[in-house]
Parts: sequence; structure tokens; C-alpha cells
Amino acid sequence: MGNDNHDSKGPRDAWREAEAYGCDMSLIEANLKLSYTERIIQHDRAMNQAMQLREAALMQIDGLSNAIAKAS
Repeated sequence: MGNDNHDSKGPRDAWREAEAYGCDMSLIEANLKLSYTERIIQHDRAMNQAMQLREAALMQIDGLSNAIAKAS
């Protein structure tokens, strides 16, 4: 079975291209140094923060909606 990817570039070439394009590969490098468990913990913390921000935004929107409804 052949590879459907017709690009003959290797992983190092793709890495260099990403850097040249402006991707911050240092973040990927730092994450790859972490264990699987450490990456899961980091992901869980980030997800919790995102959910807290979402909840705060929804509360803000709800408060604005209530203020508009009272003013009408």
C-alpha cells in the first residue's frame, strides 16, 4: 500500500517550513518534553480555564440582556 501523500518532504523539512512560516515551534518542543500524564494535566487545566471564561462571558451576556429588558 502506498502513501497517498505525494509530497516527498520529510518531517524535518515540514518542521523547518513551519518555523519559516512563523509557527512558534518552541511550544511544541516544550510540550513534547512532557510525559503523557503531564500533557493531560496541562490540557485539563487549560480546558477548565476555557470553561470558566466561557461561563463568565455567558453571565456577562445574561446580565446585559436583563439590563436591556428592564430598560425597555
